[in-house]
Amino acid sequence: MRNAPAREPPPASVVSLTVFHGAGLADQTPLLRPWGASLYLESHGAPTLLLGSSMGFLADLRSGGNAVADQLDVLTRDSVASTALLRRINRALSRPTSAAHVTSLMSDTAAMSALLRRTGGTLSPHTSAQAALLIQHVTLEPWCRGHGLGAPFAGTLIDGFSLGRDHLPVLLVPRPDGWAEMLAAERRVAQTAIERSWARMGFTRHRASAEVWWLESASLPPTTWPPVDHLTRPPHGYQPGPPRDIRRPDASNHQRRTPLE
Repeated sequence: MRNAPAREPPPASVVSLTVFHGAGLADQTPLLRPWGASLYLESHGAPTLLLGSSMGFLADLRSGGNAVADQLDVLTRDSVASTALLRRINRALSRPTSAAHVTSLMSDTAAMSALLRRTGGTLSPHTSAQAALLIQHVTLEPWCRGHGLGAPFAGTLIDGFSLGRDHLPVLLVPRPDGWAEMLAAERRVAQTAIERSWARMGFTRHRASAEVWWLESASLPPTTWPPVDHLTRPPHGYQPGPPRDIRRPDASNHQRRTPLE
């Protein structure tokens, strides 16, 4: 009897999303529940490669927008506490933490605080939400950008947080990564690209803010993931370096990260 030919191992063919909830700043921010999320490519049922990461807060609006804004202001006033919180979340995501990340966190939370204070937490005249999802960033690893993963990553996150919460408002500040160091012309081009990406998902600038964009989760279009074989082909003309193995995170990797690329 001839031996059966050896079977090829199945390719990395499953994309999985893991969300964890971390501790906030103890008694200072009980209305803000920090979260982090990792997007993985799996093989043989185990996560193999990190595709992207995201972080933010789930804000409890039952005490009103001003109460949440007060607690967001704690983050903007206390850079030491903000840095410690960001490091805890990034450590769980196998991500480095740079000064630019802290600057972005504080800038975004200041803009969201101003909006919540201005609206009293009533972000839509049609609904009164008990919670809001605050997204700080949605980031893809450089090697897998250009494959259409950003939008389904963000959409899956929002879908997960929306379970049991009708018309969950989602807030974010669409800024290109590294915006603070960009020249004015470069920043305008990058800003336009970022805003166009979020607009394709249905996000619009909130009427009461010049910086914060938003949508209600009920208006989010259906999430469609690209074919798996599409993930394994680099974009045309792109020369990727070796993908980072999530079991050996490279803490020295400080490459520019752009949301929704």
